[in-house]
Amino acid sequence: MGGSVVNNSLYNRELLKGRFYPKTKAYYFKEWDNFRMDFHGHNAVEIMYVISGSCLVEVRDASITMKKGELILLDANVEHRLQVEKEMPCRMLNIEFGFCEMSTLLPSYADVIQGSLTLKQLLRSGIPYCVMKDSEEVYVTLKSLIMELDRDDSVENTLIGLLFDQLLIRLSRLYCEAADKLSGSGVIYVKKALQFIHQNYDRNIRIKDIAAAVNIHPGYLHRIFKSNRGCTINDYLIKVRIEKAKSLLANTDIKISDISEYVGMNSRQYFAFAFKQYTGQSPSSYRETLVIHDANKI
Repeated sequence: MGGSVVNNSLYNRELLKGRFYPKTKAYYFKEWDNFRMDFHGHNAVEIMYVISGSCLVEVRDASITMKKGELILLDANVEHRLQVEKEMPCRMLNIEFGFCEMSTLLPSYADVIQGSLTLKQLLRSGIPYCVMKDSEEVYVTLKSLIMELDRDDSVENTLIGLLFDQLLIRLSRLYCEAADKLSGSGVIYVKKALQFIHQNYDRNIRIKDIAAAVNIHPGYLHRIFKSNRGCTINDYLIKVRIEKAKSLLANTDIKISDISEYVGMNSRQYFAFAFKQYTGQSPSSYRETLVIHDANKI
């Protein structure tokens, strides 16, 4: 077993040199009403999540009005205070955590950073605080984490460690989405379009459906998608469908005549044409090749 670090900042590079893991210092639900906090800081990272109502969070260089579903991530030792107006209560969930060195097989803080591009981007920013709008994914993770902490507050608890990893990654994704919106690059819309495609490839979807799902004009989505991914939306959708078809051909006994419907291509003739154009083989030849290959390995 090791010990806690002196500086619990997310950006402390000493955390990359050992097996450090998040360690909860405090967590609580609280409904505030007619409340003004003094400026203060503490050697812990803090997440303040607004469950209902509204509040004002002040840091030394800004005053931030926060509403339901918004959160602020405050790095360690960032001075701040909370203000809630009279007769306008604000219910919040707060959690404070630092880092502790331990011997365990769970991914360390350094491991999680190494495996997450969005977390790397957040840490490169060096920002002392960040306000984000949640899509409830962070809140679900926070509630799960707190339920597990209530059950067993040991830092060696496997689920606690995994939930902290999930929390850090989800927070970094929200940060990157917010940064994309501010930059006007349109990356956030491309990410949402990709998510929609991967969740709906089996349906008869078109560009207008994808654009409606991400709430932008189809022409604009077409332009930013091609600029970001190097191919059109249709090309990408076909690629996803053919890759899914290859998996079904290789790993299931589903009839070839039915696979086109499984991947959202209702025309069997077009499916066969697209599959051969993409792989150089017909669906039947592709499956036969796999069968022969497996037989030769026996």
